[in-house]
Amino acid sequence: MLKYIIGDCMKKGFTLIEILAVIAIIGMLSIMIIPGVVKLFNGAIDDTMKVSENEVLDAANLYLEDYCRNPIDDEYRNACQEDKNVIDENKVYFCLSSLQGRKVIKDVYYKESTACRGIVVYDLDGYKYKNGKVYLYCGDSYTTEGGSTYTTQLNGCR
Repeated sequence: MLKYIIGDCMKKGFTLIEILAVIAIIGMLSIMIIPGVVKLFNGAIDDTMKVSENEVLDAANLYLEDYCRNPIDDEYRNACQEDKNVIDENKVYFCLSSLQGRKVIKDVYYKESTACRGIVVYDLDGYKYKNGKVYLYCGDSYTTEGGSTYTTQLNGCR
């Protein structure tokens, strides 16, 4: 009897049932974990694009300060007239390509694909530019929410 007990303990390897149980447990864990990791990754990319939008807005604001604002009376002058485009009497926009041409900001990429196009839209209050909002278009993969409103203006950018 002791010979059989010792013999059973000396066996090496796993049974088919044990291997299938481990594979099933790993499969269930991966089904629960992988969607969370994918969601985390996509959320990080979208957060990166929000940061890029803020960088474009900061660059546009700096451009306005450097080329458009008269520091003495705080009124906007027409030095940046060639780069701005009027949507209507209440809105004006700057093309991202104009800002890049002036070396104010570098290209913006989404997932390392081709460079994004975009515009910065300001409310126009007399000679003051207020409430700037960036709209980026990166092909079919990423478009700033609300950017479809300004498709015509975006297509007018070089």
